[in-house]
Amino acid sequence: MVVLFRERSPVSIVWILLIAFGLHAHSFYEQPVVLSTAKDGLISYFFRLFLTDIKGLPVFLLYMLLLMVQALRFNYVMNDLRMFQHANFLTAMSYVMFASLLPQWHTVSPALVANIFIIWIYSLILKLYNNKNPRSLLYNIGLITGLAIVCYHPLILMLVIVFFAVIVIRPFNLTEIFVLLMGFLTPVYFLGAYLYMTDQFDDLIRYLPSWHFRWPVMQKDYRLLITLILFIVSFLAGIIVWERNNRRMLIQSRKNWGVLLLVFVLFLPVPLVHYEQSLNTMMLWIAPLAAFVANAFLYPRKTLFPLILFWLTIAVSVYNNWFG
Repeated sequence: MVVLFRERSPVSIVWILLIAFGLHAHSFYEQPVVLSTAKDGLISYFFRLFLTDIKGLPVFLLYMLLLMVQALRFNYVMNDLRMFQHANFLTAMSYVMFASLLPQWHTVSPALVANIFIIWIYSLILKLYNNKNPRSLLYNIGLITGLAIVCYHPLILMLVIVFFAVIVIRPFNLTEIFVLLMGFLTPVYFLGAYLYMTDQFDDLIRYLPSWHFRWPVMQKDYRLLITLILFIVSFLAGIIVWERNNRRMLIQSRKNWGVLLLVFVLFLPVPLVHYEQSLNTMMLWIAPLAAFVANAFLYPRKTLFPLILFWLTIAVSVYNNWFG
């Protein structure tokens, strides 16, 4: 089954779509909902304002649209920038499968939409390497990062990732760092100006991230435990295979993978931050995890382990959503 996605064939898109619908077949008796919280950014505010009353099939179709667009877009970015030895659809396949593991993720949530920003920012960062006049690109990266943070507060860690990536990928230039910072402050400036003009400036703090670390209160949820074990096994398998092939890659590809690894590591503690939906914020792990696990599906010559990992992921998803 995995062999079908090792090549860049349009038929693979059909198979990914079938996998996505198959893993979410439980929607016929447990329909997805629109999830919003009170203090995690403008996306939740938009959801409460416009999508609260929408239920049933439209929510499911919106969820599937967001999931497929993200998976295929991220797969395109990885192939376009030659992050693998040859083009494939394994990143999209992994993205769809891992995003279906927990029933808590079967929602149209701010965290799901936030993955669009992660993929978008990452794709722009990777274009910096050979850019001879990067100031406009740096400003756009800062602008989109600032907008992402205002829209979904846990993405504030993208600011650290962006600054680190710029320093690693490009020679240090104070002017470029200043341009990046100006782009980041632009959304905050316009938000503050709007609140000031509408006599709501005292509420500015509500639109900015706040930190409160805590250990999430978890009951005996075997679904979560099984999923975390699968995450660890899959990531370790992907990182081991990736490390074996890392020496054969160009310096640019090594740096790009390093930035993606930083994205995953920095987003690991996000569920420990006091947001109302700790489990839902774990969706921020999906993009970097899918990319690294794609190595475990692509490079092994013997297909036994990729097949076991593929069907194990399918089995965990079915168990969590149907029998857990």
